[in-house]
Amino acid sequence: MKLFCLFTLVNQIFSTLINSNVRHTMYGEVRGFISSRVSGIDVEEYLGVPYAAPPIGKLRFKRPEDPAKWWPNILDTKKIPPACPTYNLKYIQVHKPTFNMTSEDCLYMNVYVPKVEKPDLPVHFFIHGGDNADGMGAMFDGDILAAHGQMIVITINYRVGVLGFYAKPEQGIKGNNGLMDQVKAMRWVKENIGFFDGDPSKVTIHGHSAGAGDVGLHLMSNLTHGLFRYAIIHSGSPLAHWMMSSCVKTSRRSNIPTSCKQDTSPTNKEVEGHIRNLVAGSTIDDFFSSIVYGQDVFEAVVDGEYLTESPDKLFTCQAPHVDSVLFMMARDEGFEPRISHISEYYRYKSIDVFLEQHKHMFPKTFERDIKKVYEEWKTNNISQFPHYLHMNADIVFFMPMIKLADMISQWMKDVYVLSFEYISQNISGPDYIGVQHGWDLFYAFGQPLVGHPGFTYTPRDAAVARETMTLISDFVKNG
Repeated sequence: MKLFCLFTLVNQIFSTLINSNVRHTMYGEVRGFISSRVSGIDVEEYLGVPYAAPPIGKLRFKRPEDPAKWWPNILDTKKIPPACPTYNLKYIQVHKPTFNMTSEDCLYMNVYVPKVEKPDLPVHFFIHGGDNADGMGAMFDGDILAAHGQMIVITINYRVGVLGFYAKPEQGIKGNNGLMDQVKAMRWVKENIGFFDGDPSKVTIHGHSAGAGDVGLHLMSNLTHGLFRYAIIHSGSPLAHWMMSSCVKTSRRSNIPTSCKQDTSPTNKEVEGHIRNLVAGSTIDDFFSSIVYGQDVFEAVVDGEYLTESPDKLFTCQAPHVDSVLFMMARDEGFEPRISHISEYYRYKSIDVFLEQHKHMFPKTFERDIKKVYEEWKTNNISQFPHYLHMNADIVFFMPMIKLADMISQWMKDVYVLSFEYISQNISGPDYIGVQHGWDLFYAFGQPLVGHPGFTYTPRDAAVARETMTLISDFVKNG
């Protein structure tokens, strides 16, 4: 009996060892595990690798710092790390239905390495969307794309919402901390990906929605030179009205638009009060319990450090430091008419600010029509939704993306455009919604090949996923 127990124990230990893997980093070794969800190709997964120190205590609202070394210990990286604090988890739970962990100690990445006999693998570095207020890196597993494309896939967490994008220079809060987290993660890749058989000179950054806007900013920041080769800008643009704040006074911006006077409203004064409490040390849970959805949306700013001028001026006056750019978009960039959710959000998106930021995109006479559609939508008039949907897609996504593609091509850079036009049987809502915003991500990460608890996939879905992953991986490898 004792011999049998000893044999069982040895067998369990051996099984654990052959199904795990250890890699070195500059801060210590990490132990991941091996998955086999794509036939013929195993993938090493390292979930929750710290790329920065926890941004807590004195580091709240500060630039990210190096993580502490854990050598000679081996760090277990086998579980999805907590998401950075967000107003709610509904967006994350679309992708991970049972996920419910958040923490300010959240600056982690997930690294997926295909076990192939190829040195110097290219790297696909993904920045999630969510209005820079929601989301996390592990919403999509990277192992399917890594195996199919035979490339390393990295997903990251970065600070979102008030902790990542609030700016108050007079209080020493520069803003753009979420973007600086992304830069820190890219630098980690530059210094450490060689330990994972990756090539630091073959990095492609890929951002979706707000993450696409972030990627666009990275192309022009002086802090990101040499950190990537190619870029995928996916359903978003740094030129979109929702990306940048013009209402924060920085060393590079002294003239605040008159439309920013909304910041003195009682509602915004109340939010500022809650933020002061947060700066003073109150918990992030106290902050979220004191506001309503839509009040926690903060944008990137011209801070004089990460960003020295507006994106429009930067793309006009200097070449982006990237060799090739792929623009990806869903055909319609639609979304479901969940009025109770959307109208509450847009209550805090002033139409006057919208028109001020987009006055160069349409004639003055068009403002009346935009206001009519917008105001009727705010009062829950569902009949206006199809018109609002088309206007929203054009102004929020397509126009800023096309303008950016044209500006980048003027600098003699290779620019490609990919439109995802497949409509799956899983898409809900009226036909006029078309291909929804974010729907193509399920195919970009190969979800139909392994299934999803909320959807039913067909062989055609799987074929579309394979083709989408091939297009992405070909670009990552060749530009």
